[in-house]
Amino acid sequence: MKNKITYIILFILLANNICLATTVDENFERANTYYKNKQYTEAVNTYIALVNQPIKDASLYYNLGNTYFQLKQYPNAILFYEKALLLDGSNKKIQHNLKIAQNKALTKIENKNQFFVVKAMVDFYIHQQQNFWTILFLISLVVFVVCSIIYFLTQNKIKNIASKFAFLFLFTSIILFVASYRFNQLQTKHQFAIVMENTKAHSKPTSNSQINLLIEAGNKVKQLDYDANWIKVELPNGKITWLNKESLQSI
Repeated sequence: MKNKITYIILFILLANNICLATTVDENFERANTYYKNKQYTEAVNTYIALVNQPIKDASLYYNLGNTYFQLKQYPNAILFYEKALLLDGSNKKIQHNLKIAQNKALTKIENKNQFFVVKAMVDFYIHQQQNFWTILFLISLVVFVVCSIIYFLTQNKIKNIASKFAFLFLFTSIILFVASYRFNQLQTKHQFAIVMENTKAHSKPTSNSQINLLIEAGNKVKQLDYDANWIKVELPNGKITWLNKESLQSI
């Protein structure tokens, strides 16, 4: 009797997931049709309803970013392009459209002064897919294990070579594990946010501490700390300031 109840529950859950997936696909196609017909408001509403579903996909965020771009709501477009990059960081189309939206939204894009090699390495690190570093870590770990086995089973010259490769891939595995761990932290902590409206910077988390600095909508900032309705952020140029949390949307 218990087995029958279990099977029934599993069947209901499976049927529910199938129905949900079918509904999501249908609504996604409906939203795409709205977009093709230049019914951008209807497309946005349909895409947004899908965002609230448990099924996430980079193409959903990408299409939503494109729709907001057509509506000239550039901060929203930037937000969803950034969300798409979290799921598909190496996608050139998303990166290209993000740059166009940033150029539309921002009169001046300021970034930290970084040596071009360092900047290229940081961009490569950030724009990988979530499982990229984990896969590299696992590959490196497997090679380390294989080299270790060869070391214990062989003699002389092969043993010496295997030991060197084992140490090399052990060190590589440690580096990749740290990279994977830090990358997953960045993705899960909502460390970055988009400024959704032009807002004044503040030196302290209080309304009477405005400084003569306007932060344009569309800027990507790094969230450092929280205090009630205020968020301490690092601006693209490296400056630290406080912004009202109502003006920000986490990526």
